[in-house]
Amino acid sequence: MVDFICAEIFFMKLTWLTQSGYLLEEDDFRLVIDPYLSDAAIAKGATRIVPAPMNAQDLAPDALLCTHCHVDHWDPIGAPEILRTHPTTSLIAPSSVRPLALAEGVARERILPLDVGMEIQAGPFQITALPTIHSDPHGIGFLIRCGAASIYHSGDTEYSTALAKDLRSRIPALTPQVSVALLCINGRLGNQKWQEAALIAELLNPSLVIPHHYDLFLENQQDPSPFLERCAQLGLSARTLVAGVPEEI
Repeated sequence: MVDFICAEIFFMKLTWLTQSGYLLEEDDFRLVIDPYLSDAAIAKGATRIVPAPMNAQDLAPDALLCTHCHVDHWDPIGAPEILRTHPTTSLIAPSSVRPLALAEGVARERILPLDVGMEIQAGPFQITALPTIHSDPHGIGFLIRCGAASIYHSGDTEYSTALAKDLRSRIPALTPQVSVALLCINGRLGNQKWQEAALIAELLNPSLVIPHHYDLFLENQQDPSPFLERCAQLGLSARTLVAGVPEEI
């Protein structure tokens, strides 16, 4: 039971796709973020332990939004399959991803650039790219606004006080209140620890906090319980999602 969800504010439907992947639906527009559908990461020693909850056909996005070039975000098998299966789908991506898409035969006119500081409108969603600290230096997080609601997606990022200060200056200029914060918590491979994610959650003070980037790969697991407990101590509402199960937010 999520008793803090308010019908006057939240309207979107959110489905977790594992890792940092999501499907956002509003006004019959489907925005898919970082869908990892394949087992491409096995070549890098990452063993998938849960299946993709949706396939390329079922996702049927109007737009595909990618945070950075790593295979669990730009899936070199799954992302081209989505774009082939749905020829009207646009790809929204930072500069590290765009050449990869072109190499897979994605037409240039379907690829919409989104780098830090840039904004783009995708159906009802206004997307602003935000900075990260990651081994892909062109990686992005972003704020998605739709009506009165706003969603912050961390992308893959490490923590620093400088980044926190940067987000503290950028995000309030875009929205008076973050509705939902989607935060990576796995604490390795260039990502913030759950304790650091809690600092970002405290900084943003969103209505709802959702952790991600855990428990997809055997070699990269993280129990989200300590993070949820810390959020509760901070007076923040936080919960996990079940992959493939839509949530109205």
